[in-house]
Amino acid sequence: MPAEDRIALYALIGDIKQNIGKSLLVMAALIALLQDKRIIATHELHGKIAALDRMTGGSTA
Repeated sequence: MPAEDRIALYALIGDIKQNIGKSLLVMAALIALLQDKRIIATHELHGKIAALDRMTGGSTA
């Protein structure tokens, strides 16, 4: 394989690796956001259960 082709191939591989790295960072950020939303939703759910508990005078704790 000619040197120019090898250089172009290595450059292409480098670009692909960089794009995969960026994609993984974006995916990690999205996963973190989704997990955070789940935590918030779970916290809100616990708050609603506690509010219902107070209104009914029961104890679900």
